[in-house]
Amino acid sequence: MKMLCSNEKERIGLNEVINHIWFNDPRIKTLDYLEHLAEKEDQHKIQFLTGLSKVIGEFDGKTIQRKLLPLLSKYLTNDKLSTHALGPVLRVLEKESLCTKADFYLTIWPNFQLLCKGKEISAQGLYIIIKHTEIWIRLVEMQDFQSTILVLYQKGLDCGVTKIQEQVISVIPMFCKKIEYATLKNSLLPKLLNLSLTTSHGQLRSKSLECLSNFSSILDVQTITLSVLPALEKLCQLDSDGKLHVAIMRTIESFIKVFNCRDLATKILPVLLDMATSGQFSAKQFGEVMDTIDKLIKSIKTIRTHELEEIASSNERIEEIKSKSEKKANGKIIPETNLFDFLTDLEKKIGPPKVIKEETKKEINNDDPNDDWGLILKIGSTMSTKKKREET
Repeated sequence: MKMLCSNEKERIGLNEVINHIWFNDPRIKTLDYLEHLAEKEDQHKIQFLTGLSKVIGEFDGKTIQRKLLPLLSKYLTNDKLSTHALGPVLRVLEKESLCTKADFYLTIWPNFQLLCKGKEISAQGLYIIIKHTEIWIRLVEMQDFQSTILVLYQKGLDCGVTKIQEQVISVIPMFCKKIEYATLKNSLLPKLLNLSLTTSHGQLRSKSLECLSNFSSILDVQTITLSVLPALEKLCQLDSDGKLHVAIMRTIESFIKVFNCRDLATKILPVLLDMATSGQFSAKQFGEVMDTIDKLIKSIKTIRTHELEEIASSNERIEEIKSKSEKKANGKIIPETNLFDFLTDLEKKIGPPKVIKEETKKEINNDDPNDDWGLILKIGSTMSTKKKREET
């Protein structure tokens, strides 16, 4: 109020205003520094953005949405600062109350998708984005996720950095059932199989096989047969380690339920038998493999027995229906073969239809004189009646 005093002598000075406690609030200073960040040196920018990650949660929601996020979003497209800008942005996105899906698409998404589609992204930035997959699944539409963010996971599998590859493998189960099947089959699966074949890191290879097991309820039989099984067989030939073979066996076991009896016997069982005789197992590991083979054989036996029982039951029902039909006829319905024989015998006795005498036609009162075969049937009926009368 002293600034509004009409008496100039009673007004406070400018220094007192600048040094007022309100202007010394750390949040006000932080916001002011962020607004002028472009004027600072790169080293100072990095230090500021790193520290901002720790204090950004102290701001109220409106300040974050209207001031901080728009300013931070601009630095996501900066090659030198994008990784450091991701830190405070992710701190906000982790809390649903601070940033809704609509807020994300309005302030963050335009520049974030440019970052994802950029030709170059630092290994640290790639790792950070992949690590926070849960946030992208929650905030990003799946169509946008597939077209924009999924490419980063493919880069991660190909990058050759074990830490990033392990991170990708650990999050794939979060979205593998949500993306389009064609994308999973043609893009993600080949890279995962290639990683399991080319990596020399044993733990990474085992994790890739474990991740592959999550595809068992998604992939079709043809893809498993033509892509997955050949890769696993090749992997068995590359490395005879017992632990790896057990991991391969468990992966194959996860796919068993999608195969029919013949496929189990001709495609799965031979792979497991070859594995059992070629791997360098401990007694315990060999026992695990043989237990799986025993279960598979029992499964084949159960399925095949059930199929044969159904076939036998079906044949019995067919024979039963035929038997009932024949009993029901009981001579009342003339089968086609008997009818043909009857007409042949009748023709031998009375001649072909065209020589039937006019008197005979009149005798049986045929409605249509030209219907000779209908006439023959009536003749047969008439002759049978006459015969009965004569016997009587």
